[in-house]
Amino acid sequence: MGRKPVSSSVSFFARSLPFLTPIPRHHRPQVRALHPLPLPSSSSPATIRPFSTSTVPSSASSDEGPSSISASETEIRSEIHMDFVAKAYSGIGKSVISKCSYLWEEKAETFTEKSSLRDVLKMGLNLSPETIRCFWRVPELKPEGFLEILLGFGSDVNLRTVDFLWNLFKWAERQSSEFRHLQKSYEIMVSMLIKAPMLEEAESLLLSVEVSRVFSDASVMFSEIIQGYTEACKLDNSMALYDLARDKGLIPSGSCYQALLRFFIRKGKVEAVLRVYMDMLEFGLGSYSEEHALHFVILELTKKGKIVDALSIIRRVKNSGVEASRGALSAIAEGFCQKKDFNDMLNFLEEWRHIPEVSVCNKIAASLCANLGTQESWLFVQKMEILGFIPDSITFGTFICQSCREGRLRDAFIYLSECFSRSVEPKAYAYNALISGVFKEGLYRHAKYVFDDMVERGLIPDLSTFRILLAGYCKHRKFDEIEQVLSDMNNYSVNSLAPVECALSKALTFLGLDYLGVKVKRDNDVGLPKAEFFDSVGNGLYLETDSEKYETLLDEIIDTGMVPDFDSAIITECKHGNIESALELKDEVIQWGKKIALATYSELLKRLCAIPSRVKEAMSLVEQFPEFLNQLDSETLNLLVRTLSKNGMVVSARLILEQMLRKELLVERDTYTCLLMNLCEERNTVGFWECWEQAKRSNWSPTRKKIIVIISCLCKQGMIKDALELIDGIVNHSPELVIGGYSGLIKELCMMGYTSVGCAMMEAVLEMGLNLDNVNFVNLIKGFLKEQKVSEALGLFDILLNKNTTISADLYQLMLPKLLRFDNVERAIGLAQYVQRKQLGYGTSIYSNLVEELCRIGKTKDAIFILQEMLVNKMPLDKNMLNALLQSYSQENNWRKAQEVLCIMVRMHTNLSISGYRSLLWQFGMHYQFYNVLRLKELIEIESKSKELILCNILIFHLFRAGDILLVKRILKDMEDRDITLDEVGYNFLVYGFYKCQNVKMAVETLNILLAKGLRPSTRSLRIMISHFCRQGNINKALELYNMIERNNWNHGIVIENTIALSLLSIGRLCEAELLLDRINGREVAPAQVNYDLLIKEFCVKGGMNKAVDLLNKMLKKGNLPSEISYSSIIQMLCIYKEFDRAQDFFAEMQYNNLKPSKESCDALICGLCDSGRVDEAKGLLETMLQIGVIPTHTMYNYVIDKYHVNNNLNKAAELLDEMQRAGYSPNFETHWSIISNLSSNSNKKKIGESGGSLLSSLLFGAGLKEKNNEDTSSSRFKYASFFSTRVSC
Repeated sequence: MGRKPVSSSVSFFARSLPFLTPIPRHHRPQVRALHPLPLPSSSSPATIRPFSTSTVPSSASSDEGPSSISASETEIRSEIHMDFVAKAYSGIGKSVISKCSYLWEEKAETFTEKSSLRDVLKMGLNLSPETIRCFWRVPELKPEGFLEILLGFGSDVNLRTVDFLWNLFKWAERQSSEFRHLQKSYEIMVSMLIKAPMLEEAESLLLSVEVSRVFSDASVMFSEIIQGYTEACKLDNSMALYDLARDKGLIPSGSCYQALLRFFIRKGKVEAVLRVYMDMLEFGLGSYSEEHALHFVILELTKKGKIVDALSIIRRVKNSGVEASRGALSAIAEGFCQKKDFNDMLNFLEEWRHIPEVSVCNKIAASLCANLGTQESWLFVQKMEILGFIPDSITFGTFICQSCREGRLRDAFIYLSECFSRSVEPKAYAYNALISGVFKEGLYRHAKYVFDDMVERGLIPDLSTFRILLAGYCKHRKFDEIEQVLSDMNNYSVNSLAPVECALSKALTFLGLDYLGVKVKRDNDVGLPKAEFFDSVGNGLYLETDSEKYETLLDEIIDTGMVPDFDSAIITECKHGNIESALELKDEVIQWGKKIALATYSELLKRLCAIPSRVKEAMSLVEQFPEFLNQLDSETLNLLVRTLSKNGMVVSARLILEQMLRKELLVERDTYTCLLMNLCEERNTVGFWECWEQAKRSNWSPTRKKIIVIISCLCKQGMIKDALELIDGIVNHSPELVIGGYSGLIKELCMMGYTSVGCAMMEAVLEMGLNLDNVNFVNLIKGFLKEQKVSEALGLFDILLNKNTTISADLYQLMLPKLLRFDNVERAIGLAQYVQRKQLGYGTSIYSNLVEELCRIGKTKDAIFILQEMLVNKMPLDKNMLNALLQSYSQENNWRKAQEVLCIMVRMHTNLSISGYRSLLWQFGMHYQFYNVLRLKELIEIESKSKELILCNILIFHLFRAGDILLVKRILKDMEDRDITLDEVGYNFLVYGFYKCQNVKMAVETLNILLAKGLRPSTRSLRIMISHFCRQGNINKALELYNMIERNNWNHGIVIENTIALSLLSIGRLCEAELLLDRINGREVAPAQVNYDLLIKEFCVKGGMNKAVDLLNKMLKKGNLPSEISYSSIIQMLCIYKEFDRAQDFFAEMQYNNLKPSKESCDALICGLCDSGRVDEAKGLLETMLQIGVIPTHTMYNYVIDKYHVNNNLNKAAELLDEMQRAGYSPNFETHWSIISNLSSNSNKKKIGESGGSLLSSLLFGAGLKEKNNEDTSSSRFKYASFFSTRVSC
């Protein structure tokens, strides 16, 4: 056990900081004032004077605000400090870990080889008393006995129980070299350790013996431990044990395989999943295959192109009686499609009578179109329709677009017609493709009809639609139609071009062809004609431009229109914030068998990461396009890592981070911070330190705020040792953050209840010569106060005072009560005077708090002294002081002084507080002046009726205490007149008050009113009324009230149930009492503190022995020790039933619980043992009674002696007779004489003469012994002695 550093730390602070003035101390560590530690010399080139928080270089933290030091000076000092800090302050965390090792060192085993069996069993009494009780009198634990204990504890175990049994298991093996546990014990113990879960212990036990020899089914044991490791996310442990089991030829269970597969799939361990799954199939456990696991395996195999292996697996699974999932079958079909084995795909679908999801079928259809053409592909689609495929708008859109690209415009219109006949609404891009096809075929006149049909069907033309129309009309020189298209663009808010008179110029600008400088010319030449088209009046016109380039560009636009531009649409939707629409478009891209562009992928990923609820979609996007992950920029990857980390996907985040590091991309500081914090929250210590090392290798330079955030996270998770190790890492890696790191860690330690560790940290820092800000002392003081370690807090407070530190008012207010608690009034007064002299601005509030605290602890004279000093210094008196003084005098029953203070308050127009009002009521009640108290409310500022109601409740309570019911009724009448309604508290006061004033009728009526109003009675009201009903014999009314309590789930004490149960027992309703108690103990939240002593005794009286024993066991399990009466009652009842072994077990249990049995129970047990022929046990019981300080009675001795006499066991009778005389009792004359006569006439006189001479002598001459329980003991003793002497001499 490591030493606690608190007292040493405080003393070190005292040695390091000189005192200003000696301050007296009481009841806390003495702090001596010595010289401070020498600081490094500034003249030495190797050392530098330690810096404080005011001199931290500004470069240490970019987010801490501007520094008062100039940039050049900061840079110089930073360079000097860094090397010094890294060398001088490294190892502080390690030092603190060593000093505070008691916090994380594993506790030594509870049981040692020297522990006796009874000492060991006593530790498990509260866990299963009925099991342990049978072994109190067992001298040595046998293997069979340990098995009995295991079976007695049952299968419903917890960590505490298993820990006890595990220690007992190990102790039993060590108690003797010949001890060997039974095979069943090994199996049960391993099973319990797994359930606890104590997996490492279970594994060590499993591997410590020859598995095949000890365990009947070792595979089950291995499987359960592997499964436990897997569920605890301990990958290395689970796989190591799995490999060991396989090496031993053991077959893990199906549930074990399921757990392994779930874990590996969640972690993305593809190779491990495939290996474990194949093992499972090899061992004939295919029936345990789960849908998601099969789907994962098939998907991974198809990705690798291993379609045959995937098909083999689903056939083996089918033979095991497991239906292959739709996802698995669809993945195989998609795999055939990717390999372009379309016939095999169709045969596979027909064989399994399966049709994939519509999205997969669309993807297959797109692949068919791209590879076989639309006509042949449509035949495949028709065959798929027979299997159940229902084409949708995407399916027909694919065929329409592909037909237009193939130049099969007629087929495209047929597919459109088929689409209409099936009531499928086509997509806008299908119409775009048709318009492009119409222009491509030169049927430009029909383009308008297609466009009109598109609009009539409610489809909104998009940018691509108008580009195709403009390009088509420009190509065919139908410039008159362009104006109408431009007009439609304005109607649909698509045209964002600047107004231009020429429609052609607008169109070309929109198409991006304005740079060609196209001009329309009229053909006026008489030579060769140049006219390309004619206007409405027959003028020949032609275009002056690069015609070939012009035509080529327009053809490109028209051709492009046959393929949907998903990328532009997705980016547009993202920019408009329509993420749902963007995701739908992304899914369409996949169904088309296409991939989105990298820029589109990046934009969509950023948008998804920015929305916390879209994290799963972001991860799905990464999985759908894994090839893009390597092409993303560092900004997007950093955002992705942070997003995944914040949402608990730390494994995926770390994989992406490692990929970034391999590519030498920039990892931002926030990315490392976020990942470290989430690893800490998962308590993944290994992962945390691996990530920390990666950050250091990447020259990560965290800010002070980020370091404090990480330290805070570690402390909140209880990873104190890791936080201390992190401090050393900060010093070595980023020495400029050392002060912030130390201060942040000390603050977090104090907040999380580890102030002693923070104190040790402060000590280590000061020992190194580094000065920290005084706020660290304040944090330590507050931490110690929070942990109720007042002495340490006072010691540190002294140090702050002696440093001339300006202390905040709240710290003074925290410390004043603690000083007074240690009876250090002079010190508290001196502290207040110090604050006043320094003119800190809060002297009055300190004086006020001091007066209130002095009054609260009853030091009224000191409070008066403070008030007098305040008046001398012309300091104002506030109402809190006077109210506190009033309460103090009232508590001291100083009525005269209380009246004087009240008069002062009246003259000063000071309002009376509720507490002061309550204390005055008490005084008025003691002096029978309640009729004067009604005017007290005039001194209280009543802001609302709720406050007035509180005053009325207080008055009613005190009137009842004085027994003045008449005045209570007057108050109630006055409240009614002023429309003040009683609340729950008031009604409960009435119930209690009427009952205490013997007006039970009014108490019952008030309770009924309270219940009728839907208010809740207090536990006290319920308790007194139920107790009243039980005493009056009205048990049914008590049960009715109790049932109402249960229905409303009102919390109440165990007293109510005990009262009702005792009442039921008193009238012989034993079964009902047992059912009531069973219902109580069956609650989810049973009371922690229970006392059934009275019930145990009553059950024994009424013959309910089993229930009495059950209640006693429940008390022990709750940690409540039953009384001697409970044990004695059970022992007496067991003796009546002649269960003497159980009675002796209870007797032995009393001995080990330091309880003394009653003489009645001992008498019953001794007599019962004697009557059953177990006289030696009865004699041993007499000896035990003497050992525990219970003197056996005269009757007990006589009874055992008589039984020995009857059994002719004279030697033991004589021995016991001697013990009886030594105890001061005189034996029965006839028995005494008979034993001596038989002893003297025994045939073996030699033996008697040698060994029994002294015994006879002591029996005959018992002079000088104290006599008990005989009326004339001295005379009878001498008479018997002379008589015996005569007979022997004869």
